[in-house]
Amino acid sequence: MNSEKPLLSILLPTVNPNERVVSIISELLECEKFGFELVVSLNAPSQALELESRYESDSRLVVSIEPQRLNVAENWTRAVEKSSGKYLWLIGDDDYILREQLLQVLELLEKENVDCLSFNGWSYIFPSEMTKNLPLSRPRHFNYKKSILGVLTNKKYEEIIKNMYRFVPLIPLNMQLTIFSRDTIEKIGGRFKMPFPDHIALMEFLAVAKIWKVVDERWCIVGMAPSSFGNSAYQSSDSAGEAYLGLTQSELPPMPGNILNSVMLSWLETLSSTNQRFQKYRPSRGNYILRQIGVSYRRWRSRDIDFLGLLRNIKCISRKDLLLAIRSLFSIKNVVLIFKILTRKPGPEKIIGAKFETAQQIDIKGFADDIRLPVYS
Repeated sequence: MNSEKPLLSILLPTVNPNERVVSIISELLECEKFGFELVVSLNAPSQALELESRYESDSRLVVSIEPQRLNVAENWTRAVEKSSGKYLWLIGDDDYILREQLLQVLELLEKENVDCLSFNGWSYIFPSEMTKNLPLSRPRHFNYKKSILGVLTNKKYEEIIKNMYRFVPLIPLNMQLTIFSRDTIEKIGGRFKMPFPDHIALMEFLAVAKIWKVVDERWCIVGMAPSSFGNSAYQSSDSAGEAYLGLTQSELPPMPGNILNSVMLSWLETLSSTNQRFQKYRPSRGNYILRQIGVSYRRWRSRDIDFLGLLRNIKCISRKDLLLAIRSLFSIKNVVLIFKILTRKPGPEKIIGAKFETAQQIDIKGFADDIRLPVYS
């Protein structure tokens, strides 16, 4: 048995170790390299994790079982505590990493010394009521600006932070698309924080990371299962998303639209008041309101709400907020955003706000198998 600490720890926190979880574990443990470990943190699981004996005995697999249910941030933190790698890669139980992608990541980490590494991936949305029971996908999960690629300079850090407060992320807010060093998370206290553990952590990384590299390579499939927060966030009501996060209505701004935007406003305000690095920034309320109006418009175009529902949502916005939204229209980025919203054809993807195509496979493993040969042949 190799007693050396692994270069990379892949963290997989989950509540329900179902067939999908077994599939991603099996795929990763088929990787030929031994420079990584896979830490599976079972959060008061409702069923046993059933693996083939060859996977159960693999020294790269670490299984941690929590008898009492932890919140999301606590379970993620526990996975970090159970790991030993120099670098950490936190994924969801509805994501997927091909063994070929893992090999590429390991090869890069062997050659470079970074605090954070951000990259790209495919998007896959599982069939659900939201998608009219269609599996949806797109070949790039995130659109990077060319100016952001490479090692971040002080100027790039500031550009990313300023745009984040304008509700224009220049790096993905998905934790699974950023690998971070153990030293980096220890600098922010060694733990994730509720109620928005991934968003807050990524922003705090921006405050402490010295070497952050961004590459437009696809090393992950970002999945969105019907049980995930991402799926609940696109429902007609915010109640499902709030329940997922353990929030009450009083904890979020009462603004019709998408809970993701309200969540973003909340964690940006939290960072401004709790982290010295961000004290000089304030979230743009005009951009926030404009995006919430855009969500209501998309829902009307996709027939998720009727025209009266659209009017009711707009009437909920105060005159002051409407004026702030109108003033934000003078931004070129917002003009481009509005043009994209107005020209997008109605369909399931209309609610989500980005162009998706219908996928051929109804499960993420099948989707991964389909992209394996064309990409790596």
